[in-house]
Amino acid sequence: MLKNLIRTAARHMLKHFGYSILNIVGLTLGISSALFLIIYVTDEVSYDRYHEKADRIYRVSSKITETDLQGFSYPGINFDSYSVPCCLVFYEQMA
Repeated sequence: MLKNLIRTAARHMLKHFGYSILNIVGLTLGISSALFLIIYVTDEVSYDRYHEKADRIYRVSSKITETDLQGFSYPGINFDSYSVPCCLVFYEQMA
């Protein structure tokens, strides 16, 4: 029975070659995109989870807006910066 299914699938792929290639390429792109997205999200979620006291790690962010000499700010000159994670455990030990 499996032999019959493979033979039928091969005949269909040869008969409708363009449609089959389009389906295979679409399936390949969809699966690879989903796997890449899963790997990326897993990496972002696991950020600094290997520390013993991971619940005490924070990321400090700041927003800087550049102004000219008269105090006018321009919409395209904004900077968002993130510093290295700061662990509050070290702060508690120093105090």
